[in-house]
Amino acid sequence: MFNFGKKEQVERNLYNALMKENKTYDDLDLRQKLILLTMAKQKAGDEAFAKMYQGYRKLASNAAFKKGDHSLPDLMNQYYSENGQVDFTPVFERWGFKLNHKQIEMNRAKGFPAVTSLAFIVPESQLAKARAIVDPDIPINSNFEIVTNQQIAPLGLKGNLHIHLKTNEIDTLKGGKIKLKEGNTVVQEKTIETTDINLQDVPNGVYTVEISGGKTDSMYHFSSYYAYVKEKDNSLTIDVNEMKVSKLVNQTIQFLGLGDDQFAELNTDLEQKQAVFTVTTKTPHSYYTDEKYASIEVFNDKGEKIYTKEMEGTNVTIVNDSISLKEGYRIKIYHDEIKKRLTSKATIINPMNKTNEFIMTKWGLKNTYLKNNPEENLMQRIDEEMEGIIGNPVLKEIPMQKLEMKKNVWMAINMLSEPQKITYINKYKDSLYNE
Repeated sequence: MFNFGKKEQVERNLYNALMKENKTYDDLDLRQKLILLTMAKQKAGDEAFAKMYQGYRKLASNAAFKKGDHSLPDLMNQYYSENGQVDFTPVFERWGFKLNHKQIEMNRAKGFPAVTSLAFIVPESQLAKARAIVDPDIPINSNFEIVTNQQIAPLGLKGNLHIHLKTNEIDTLKGGKIKLKEGNTVVQEKTIETTDINLQDVPNGVYTVEISGGKTDSMYHFSSYYAYVKEKDNSLTIDVNEMKVSKLVNQTIQFLGLGDDQFAELNTDLEQKQAVFTVTTKTPHSYYTDEKYASIEVFNDKGEKIYTKEMEGTNVTIVNDSISLKEGYRIKIYHDEIKKRLTSKATIINPMNKTNEFIMTKWGLKNTYLKNNPEENLMQRIDEEMEGIIGNPVLKEIPMQKLEMKKNVWMAINMLSEPQKITYINKYKDSLYNE
């Protein structure tokens, strides 16, 4: 792992990659990735790793199992966090992983204290002192070993934290509280009076940020829930956006290639009026050299093509493209191995046609061949989300203002047409408004 005794060089290269070049996990070489994975597993413990493996085998034995629905980052966040009673979300977010929102909220709801890599909360000049304190209790050592705030507390390091709320709705937040929390313990608390909040002499570490009170009964989404204190002066900007469209209307389509490995993904985001198409692998299928393997086209409501991307089996360009997407827009997707390798949690894929065409509606995607009912599909997603909330004693008791899962359900219900809207309000109002 440390290149046969060249640990200092390996550590320096990893530090430069993550801290100075702002690389993510996917940008690192195999040795660097192994170090990060080892640090996470080490913090969680062997029992957590075994439980994750057993849990995945149980999932995979189900006839309805879809590989793309159970990513390794989500599994690690679930099993590592729950077994260690700490919140691994900041770890994996800093690595650049896309995580399932439910487990993220579960970790915070259970009051798990956040953890992160040592290098993210200790200045470079203090790393040697920090390592002298924490290394003796950790078998495999690195600047990126995962630690709690309490593990570095003996250093006595403190810093100031400036939080900027990026919003045009500050009047609705005034009088509310912004709290810096370590698990369930409030470390510092300030009343919101302006868009800028200053917290002084905060012990170095990673903290959960909670915004509550004021007129925040309005549905708002906060872009960040974690704050880092590392240097003498630290800053965090939190985008505060009023929720106008439920995330439950958003859908994902996965493009799989050789070995059922995912090589591309389409994500719709109606609130932002866009779709994001990402290609993550240059070689989706080596058997399709110089041959069309998949493609995507997007047309506006006038029928004009506004985006196209064709992918052969090899030499595909890595992209992360944002595409305008509004009600009435059409998406046409081609996949040469359609039956098993174009997938979605939503039942919107026709496995009999290599080309699937969709219309964007206010409730989600409608397949023009299947003629699925997007509103009924949304009601099904509402039921599934509420089943998970009601069946979880922790989530069930959290007020809607503090739980985005409930906010998104409420927004989705209000997007339904009559009489479905009234039916679903009556069905779930007691579970949503349980303060």
